[in-house]
Amino acid sequence: MNLALGFSPLVRPDVLAGLGILGALMLLALAFLRPRGAWFRAAAVALLLLALAGPSLTREDRQLLPNVLALVVDKSAS
Repeated sequence: MNLALGFSPLVRPDVLAGLGILGALMLLALAFLRPRGAWFRAAAVALLLLALAGPSLTREDRQLLPNVLALVVDKSAS
């Protein structure tokens, strides 16, 4: 059993990065103007960006294949 975390964003990755940069700049400005509750706003922006990134946890069950053979063929002139 393998668990993997995959992302299928709801918006294009460059738009998502732009929103992240815009959110970070907004949080810096708000932290200087009103430092009370800045951590709450930062958590809200982070959760919004995470939701837009569309994470999904996938589980893969793989079984061993005992009849697989690796064959090496030498086609050199020597």
